[in-house]
Amino acid sequence: MNSTKIIELTRISIKTSFQEIYSHKFRSSLTLIGVMLGVAAIVAMSCILKGTQGFIKKIFDETGGLSRIMIEEIQPSLPEEQAHFSRSPGLRLNDTQFLEKHGATVRTGLVMKQEWTRIALGSSYFNCRLSGVNQSYLEEDLKHNIKIGERFNSEHYEQGDPVCLVGKEIYTYLNQYWKKQRAQEAGILNQWIHLENGLSLKIIGMIDTDFSRWRIDRTIFIPIKTLLRYQGRLNPSTQMVSLLIKDPLKIEEAQSEITSNLLWLHRGAADFTFRTSDWIKNFTSMFKSFNYLFGAIASIGLFVGGLSIMNIMLSSIAERIREIGIKKALGATRTQIFFQFIVESMTLSMVGGTLGLILGLLPLLFAEPIKKGMEITIGVHYGAMLVAWLFSIFVGFIFGLYPAWKAARLSPIQALHYQ
Repeated sequence: MNSTKIIELTRISIKTSFQEIYSHKFRSSLTLIGVMLGVAAIVAMSCILKGTQGFIKKIFDETGGLSRIMIEEIQPSLPEEQAHFSRSPGLRLNDTQFLEKHGATVRTGLVMKQEWTRIALGSSYFNCRLSGVNQSYLEEDLKHNIKIGERFNSEHYEQGDPVCLVGKEIYTYLNQYWKKQRAQEAGILNQWIHLENGLSLKIIGMIDTDFSRWRIDRTIFIPIKTLLRYQGRLNPSTQMVSLLIKDPLKIEEAQSEITSNLLWLHRGAADFTFRTSDWIKNFTSMFKSFNYLFGAIASIGLFVGGLSIMNIMLSSIAERIREIGIKKALGATRTQIFFQFIVESMTLSMVGGTLGLILGLLPLLFAEPIKKGMEITIGVHYGAMLVAWLFSIFVGFIFGLYPAWKAARLSPIQALHYQ
């Protein structure tokens, strides 16, 4: 067949398909439901999954994301390890600064040391957390906002000034306490607080962030140098070193470089391990499993829809045996008959797939309530929509092969005598 005949036969086959759907509305509707639900499941779940992935990625991005590398200290368990690790000073706070300074792949180091303490208010106390941080931790990892007052400046960090930023709950409590004590409205900015451990700090601002899980509402942030000066330790040990690298795609290169630098610092003792690789691997594996699960569920729907298409095509052939016989008597070849019924099957499936796309977008109607309640933004996954639609047509092709083959092999003499 030349291209003109193929186009004309395709047009006639598609037209015949729609006539069959219109002539047998109820039967066609039942047939299309399987394909429609299968495609709708893929589209709906891809929209929800995309929103969930976006939400989790947002959290990761706000806390360093896939750019974060975490290094943990290994505790020796065997005598050989104890002897080997004894020459190493272990993970130290200055390791972070060294890796940041000498690492070509490292963007910045994150420093945060904390302890529990209490604010002394006359005869009462307020429980809180004291966190010594560097500038990168507040600005690049925690991504804080200063609602009232000012943020730490470079002199605060370099000189270790006794200044602090307090969480919202601490700010509110202190404001109410001093207002009650002084019987007048009094802000707490530039006021001094005295901690149970003897440290006195000047409040210069109130810190706020979206990370409620960090409990920063009850946290006092001070420059790390201020905390170390108070503790009398210039280079204390730490259980973990946290870094942000420049390019997440070069994480293996970054780990190799960091390993070399740490081995030099620790005198050849590999008393550390990276937690990042397993963390990223587990995260990726989890979403791959979700994709496979959703794909399997949707494939079942498409498989059922394919069986329905095969059933309606076989019924259609049984009803149109004389029509097939007449076409063959007038010169229609087996290939033309086969092609006609394959196109009809694919058209049925295409209609079901198109309706499935529309049905699968229904979660978008609830996008705003979901965003408000769960902070998940449901988005349209155009790639998944295209794949689902094309796969539905492919299902129509696969399950239309047998009916088309059966129609093409009908004997024109028997078909003309069929009653």
